[in-house]
Amino acid sequence: MSLPDGYVSGYVYEAGTTTPIDSVKIYIPSTDVSAFSDESGYYILHAFPVSYTLMAERDGYQGSSAEIRLVPNDTITQDFELQKE
Repeated sequence: MSLPDGYVSGYVYEAGTTTPIDSVKIYIPSTDVSAFSDESGYYILHAFPVSYTLMAERDGYQGSSAEIRLVPNDTITQDFELQKE
């Protein structure tokens, strides 16, 4: 029997502002788990509940990463601020 998925959601903003960034790829390297932020900067993804490095990337911005630990049947929040290149 497998463990239920864990979820991570949040918003992506332009650094130092509250301006949302859409079309940011949020992903876990070396997996096929990914999502894209919508026009309000919001994203949600799910994966097997363990610890990961979560990446956020979009052309024209410097990438960002965060260490997260997903918990079964729970949603954690991880926001990102991306700096323009």
